[in-house]
Amino acid sequence: MPGLLPALGGAAATVLRDKAHPGIWPGLALFVLTGLCFAGILRNGFVWDDWPFVPGTMGFRGLDFQHLRWMATTARMSTFAPLAWLSYAVDYSAWGLDPFGYHLTNLLLHATNAVLFFGLARLLLRRLFPQEDGAALGAGAALAALVFSIHPLRVESVSWVSERRDLLAGAFFLATLQLYLRAQAREPGRRWGLMSASIACFALAALSKPSVVPLPIVLLILDYYPLQRLRMPARPAAAAGVLAEKIPYLLIASAAAFMAIRAQVITQNFVAMDQYGLPSRLAQSLYGLGFYLEKTLAPLRLCPLYPLPERMSLMDPMVWRSLLVLAAGAWALGRCGVVGKAAAALWAYYLAMLLPVLGPLQNGPQLVAMRYSYLACLGWALLAGAAVVQAGRAWEGRRRWSRWSYAVAALILGAAVNAGLVQAHIRVCQDDVSLWAAVLAQYPDSFNANLNMADGLIRSGDPRSAVAYARQALLRSGADDGMATLCLAKALAGAGFLPESRLRLERLVRKRPDWSAAHDLLGVVLAGQGETNQALERFRRAVALDPHSAQARGNLGSLLARQGRFAQALPFLEAAARLAPDDPRARAVLEQARLDSRLSQP
Repeated sequence: MPGLLPALGGAAATVLRDKAHPGIWPGLALFVLTGLCFAGILRNGFVWDDWPFVPGTMGFRGLDFQHLRWMATTARMSTFAPLAWLSYAVDYSAWGLDPFGYHLTNLLLHATNAVLFFGLARLLLRRLFPQEDGAALGAGAALAALVFSIHPLRVESVSWVSERRDLLAGAFFLATLQLYLRAQAREPGRRWGLMSASIACFALAALSKPSVVPLPIVLLILDYYPLQRLRMPARPAAAAGVLAEKIPYLLIASAAAFMAIRAQVITQNFVAMDQYGLPSRLAQSLYGLGFYLEKTLAPLRLCPLYPLPERMSLMDPMVWRSLLVLAAGAWALGRCGVVGKAAAALWAYYLAMLLPVLGPLQNGPQLVAMRYSYLACLGWALLAGAAVVQAGRAWEGRRRWSRWSYAVAALILGAAVNAGLVQAHIRVCQDDVSLWAAVLAQYPDSFNANLNMADGLIRSGDPRSAVAYARQALLRSGADDGMATLCLAKALAGAGFLPESRLRLERLVRKRPDWSAAHDLLGVVLAGQGETNQALERFRRAVALDPHSAQARGNLGSLLARQGRFAQALPFLEAAARLAPDDPRARAVLEQARLDSRLSQP
């Protein structure tokens, strides 16, 4: 992503440059350490949502006006993220569909975010500890950045290409906060340049992922503490000025929220209230609040997918456990002296950033997801940095084994353990089979895990092993589930069980006569049984239902070519190669058909 990365790199260098306390070397060290820790993702392939986001999408494969308009307006994959699509377009221009290049961009973005958070943490720690010298503040900020960047909860956002949105939004979110804080350090008449840049960065963050919508609330939290621009009781004139500053941010956040909800509605991705009621959503929200705090402190038994139960109750043990975690966290903060405004600001930030993903607007099959913690848990990382500064104070006072010294020792040990856990989770995310094996180890009855495991095995060339998982998925979903039926039929066909595959597909197309993929697969099975005329019928039907299906056009053209009907076959094969320009098989079949056509001529 050569266009955006230099800009973010320049922003990172700018925010680290400080006349009183140069911080470029710690920033570079953080960049390198983070990059080395996550370098294993460069060996990974596409997983789960990566497939429809990148190999399965044509709209971003170009930088001309038509493609740019598509990126700016599409609701594909239930998301409005024009800047993320643009980043894929730049990657595509450099790498094609090679996963290495997309992972490299993710890696560089996350390492840049570590540097950006280092600068932000140092600014905030200077506000919290104005009497401390630059070395203490730099050490605290460096550890805060490490706690954020080298943590197993970050692996999904970094290793999944489809989560590029987290990284881009995170970069501009952090830049927005830094610029805002720097603006507040200036005289009122000299703030407009930094404030304008901050607003512009927020607009870019909102175009990357709508998860940054709560940022206006975050700015008010900063105004309350540590900036202390909002005092209680507040003076009306001062409060009005602070609130007026937030109007541009609020307008951007409102537009981003509208576009995000619109994308979910268009794609019908919201879970309906009659399917998942208000009590379940409330219980899910309470569980999520405790889950992300617990996994930040003890990132064990992490899972790529936590399946959403059919219903939840406030009486569920998992909800009560989560509430106990929250209570224990509040007690521990109080014991360490984090009380009053500081504690209120920490908890308010945590709640504000998690609110959009806690359950009220439930979408997707997940109860909770590690990627949702990318920005929400920054407060806890900053708290770790504050512990370092406090420990330095205790050391100077010769209270060597104060509670803060214990805290710092635990943090350093935890950082080392986290690095090992990051490596393990990167290996889990190396491909679909390893990812879904990890989910099935904890949730063997999960419909989504079984279905995706079957799909991953088919993709990896092992359809015979996929059959059992596809049957389990169909069992869990019910006999009428179209996706599970299609997956099972595909596995059966690949394993050579053509009669059963045909029977299931014939039932499926009777129930879903408008489904192109089902007709196409039935055509493949019929062709395998030697019933070419019926197969041609199915392929033609599939093409008619989905004129943009490269697979259906390729299958139709291939069968016509095998019959020697090259004049009819070539237009379909040419269209397939044009629709799937990165598929070497489509190009190879077309060239072979052209050669056979020339050889067949007298």
